[in-house]
Amino acid sequence: MDRNSSFARAARVEQYRGAAKPPTWGGTIFLSLFLLVLVALGVGFGVSASEGAVQGMGYALRDSGVPGTLVIDNCLTSGTGHTLHTSCSGGFTATDGRSGNVFGQIDAKVKIGTTLQVQEEPVSGDCYRVGPEWVAGWAAMGFTALGALLIGLLGVYGIFAAFRSFLRHRANPAPVPAPTGKGQSEPKRPKTPRERFNKGYFLTVAGCFGLAALSGVVAGVAAIAG
Repeated sequence: MDRNSSFARAARVEQYRGAAKPPTWGGTIFLSLFLLVLVALGVGFGVSASEGAVQGMGYALRDSGVPGTLVIDNCLTSGTGHTLHTSCSGGFTATDGRSGNVFGQIDAKVKIGTTLQVQEEPVSGDCYRVGPEWVAGWAAMGFTALGALLIGLLGVYGIFAAFRSFLRHRANPAPVPAPTGKGQSEPKRPKTPRERFNKGYFLTVAGCFGLAALSGVVAGVAAIAG
């Protein structure tokens, strides 16, 4: 592509940018506040959920904690509605017969008398389930957290882009392109590097949630098969 073609392409891009309604100060502030809330929710959930997913995955893969069995002999339910929470406890026996805590508890509703294969945190006595269904479940949570984190970071990019667009139009308003004649079709607008980046970013976010859904399905199938 020669230099004249490059200048012509850049001119067409600027022409179509000028066709859009220029941003206003109030609109830019409103959009930035909305994106700021999106950043807080996405990053906050993404970071906390990813930490939990990494920790849970370590126990599900038996890389953390003490392996053993937990025999449920007591369950306690507290809270109401969406805050309803059930935890069960019982005697823990380590696989090696020595390490671990003789008492174990797990955040789940389990039938009394059930024996579970778990990994125990020896200090607190907290127990975590193991097996392929739990690995897939924690993977689903991890992919969901990653997708939420990317959405939050996209909000940061959106705030920067909104202010940059406002300041650019204020400093150098782009002229509105002349309308095309009757029967004439507008030339295809070339995609800018920013548009190509946005497309790749959105596809990455969609891929994260797609993998989360797939992991959830695998977890459900593994639980049923088990």
